[in-house]
Amino acid sequence: MLRYTLSRLAALLQVLVIMSIVIYGLIYAMPGDPATVILGDEATPERVAELRGELGLDQHPVAGYVSWAWSALGGDLGDSIFLRQPVTEVLGERMLPTLSIAVLATFLSVIVAIPLATFAARRRGGVADVSVTVLAMLGIAVPGFVLALFLVRVFAVQLGWFPPAGFTDPGRDLGDFLRSIFLPAASLAVVQVALLGRITRSSVVETLGQSFVTVARAKGLSPRGVLFGHALRASLVPILTVLAGSFGTLLAGAAVVETVFNIQGVGELIVTAISRRDYPVIQGTVLTIALIYVVLNFVVDLLYPALDPRIRLTAGGRR
Repeated sequence: MLRYTLSRLAALLQVLVIMSIVIYGLIYAMPGDPATVILGDEATPERVAELRGELGLDQHPVAGYVSWAWSALGGDLGDSIFLRQPVTEVLGERMLPTLSIAVLATFLSVIVAIPLATFAARRRGGVADVSVTVLAMLGIAVPGFVLALFLVRVFAVQLGWFPPAGFTDPGRDLGDFLRSIFLPAASLAVVQVALLGRITRSSVVETLGQSFVTVARAKGLSPRGVLFGHALRASLVPILTVLAGSFGTLLAGAAVVETVFNIQGVGELIVTAISRRDYPVIQGTVLTIALIYVVLNFVVDLLYPALDPRIRLTAGGRR
């Protein structure tokens, strides 16, 4: 297990290094001099030279990357060009709404998708199975912003159950905090329910046909015991893999929902930074989201052998 953990950790570090190179290289993707492009044609030569120094453009690209990566390791992601604040400080202010919405969306998708998909898998080919499959396809097909506008119209404007926009800090009022993030989270959760439901159903159906499930039935275990004690447990591997991947997608894809609900989160921050060409913010935000994504996948990798005893770990991976 130790060798497997170290091998996965080494793979994680390789991914982080490659990812950081790509993220740092974003600034060189723009045509012309990046500092002039960011500040515009009316910027003074002194201000352009100052920004080139701030962005590390007055160094060789390799030296600039090493300096930037070393600062990032120490928690310094640079300063926002337009907000005049450290990027870590800006991210700290914007991360809470986005993380809260993503966590609640993941929770909603798990408590809805897994029971429904498991129920559908037990009745494969029946009315319940077909209904769940159709609903899953419908959830994937409907754009998130359309659903968000529909939820605002029905549950905020007409029924008044939730606020139509804004975010309430949990330290101020926990109830208002939950109400302020419920509709954005529900908008994001629908697609995740559809995706997770399809994966869960397919995985449970496949597992129910395997030999160890047949053996469990032959031993006299009840259908419920076979389903929840063996089939669903073995199916958790692909389910957790999808959940880890979809959580990163929720963080990165919250921009539209945050715009609809007028929430100043990470999604809104990165959209604004792109429109202003605020590269320190873009680099810092993308790096933070990518770091969360790869760490979650690393944790899921470590959970595989605990979830499925059939997985035998070897020094170089698993089988």
